[in-house]
Amino acid sequence: MSLMIAIIGRYGVGKSELCDQFLSHGISYIDISSILFDFFHHHEHRSIWEVCLNGHYDRLQGIIPYAPEVATSEVILSHLAHEKKNIKHAVIVLPSFIPVTHIVKSGNFSHVIAVDCIESKQKQYIEINHSDKVSSILLQSSMKRNYYVTQATDVFLNSVDKEHIGWVAGQIINTYKLCEEY
Repeated sequence: MSLMIAIIGRYGVGKSELCDQFLSHGISYIDISSILFDFFHHHEHRSIWEVCLNGHYDRLQGIIPYAPEVATSEVILSHLAHEKKNIKHAVIVLPSFIPVTHIVKSGNFSHVIAVDCIESKQKQYIEINHSDKVSSILLQSSMKRNYYVTQATDVFLNSVDKEHIGWVAGQIINTYKLCEEY
């Protein structure tokens, strides 16, 4: 049996940081950026989504639109099926502009972690790293907290403290591996 972990959540809650911690514990990363760049190539919102995928949020001019759920999900799931053949334990981070319901319900993940934090922490984290304009865009572009939490097998209530995130990642991996043995 293998661990296939999906990380979901709003903008600025620590999805990438949790992923980085999993990588430091030997979990492989399945990068979906390149397939999404190709898939979105002719879409009217391509440039906005590319800004997000590259982490260049300072270039945003307005609210981030959501990607078409079913078509985007099918592309991601196809890529995942190909990658799963070569990887025993892996993590994937789903960008916040992609609706995740279809992907989560596909049954391709042994675990789906919703990274969450209280709004004041999310806002504080975003404002430290971005201008007021970009902070406002990211906060307005996120799905509601409940959207992610209700679809996850696990919820990580993040304090946005790197030491805490590292400790939690280790505990999650140990728990998942223990569950795998039984």
